[in-house]
Amino acid sequence: LHLRHGYHLFASKNFPDSMTAFGQAEAGPEHVLSLFPMLLPAAGARAFAHLVDPAQFPERAEDAAALDELQREEAVRAVVPFLLGRREGASGAAHGSGGTRPNLLGLSS
Repeated sequence: LHLRHGYHLFASKNFPDSMTAFGQAEAGPEHVLSLFPMLLPAAGARAFAHLVDPAQFPERAEDAAALDELQREEAVRAVVPFLLGRREGASGAAHGSGGTRPNLLGLSS
């Protein structure tokens, strides 16, 4: 249900709330990245295209490629924190909750 709502919000150009709904649906990054084929290499875009069945999710009628430049910029600004959060979650799970791990700048967190 959250996934469908996320696609609906994305199609309605409500990008921050769509990312919240995708997070509540525990959608993997590949689902969200499938909305941004222009950010992926051609092989990646083709690989992710099968993840969303248009018959099952008619709300996902358009992706970021169909947006104008300003809307694409807004969508990308919303997706980056979502993806970083997913990366942090995966990294934390892989490293356990104890100890520190380097951040992007090489500083311990």
